[in-house]
Formats: sequence, structure tokens, C-alpha cells
Amino acid sequence: MRPNPTKQTWIDLAISIRNYHVSKLKSDIAWRVEDTARELHRSIGAVSQYLLIASFLKTHENQIKRLETMKEAVSFCKDKKRDMLVGE
Repeated sequence: MRPNPTKQTWIDLAISIRNYHVSKLKSDIAWRVEDTARELHRSIGAVSQYLLIASFLKTHENQIKRLETMKEAVSFCKDKKRDMLVGE
């Protein structure tokens, strides 16, 4: 079932897109972000950003929910990812 973007916050949409993407991955090991983007009529970049946010919601839910915009959330997640890569 495809996510319905009507009346969803960007957090809800991130979770819905992640759930859709994961369900497709479970049934098709060759499924890619590009496939999810095509199916949901969204850009690859937007889907990647939603998936990034959804992945960090598991460990940083309170911090992300306090952010006002998706742009802020993407920046927050990218900073956290960079910190993880450099070992901070």
C-alpha cells in the first residue's frame, strides 16, 4: 500500500515511505531507492531524505520531533551521520 501524503506531517511521511520501502525490499531483494521514488512519484533525493530521517527516528526521535521543518531534520541527521563516521 502506497503512503498517502494528504494530511501527513513530514515525520509521518518519512515513516510511511520507510515502511513502504522496507516492505518492497522484503519481497524483492533487488528493490532500490530509485524504485520507491518512481512508484511514489517523488524524486530520488526526496525519498533518500525521508529514509534518512526515518532511520534516525529510531535513535533520536525526541530531538527530531522538536524540529520544525524537514530541512532542519535532514541537516540534523546528516550531522549525526557525519559524527558517527568520524567517531564522535
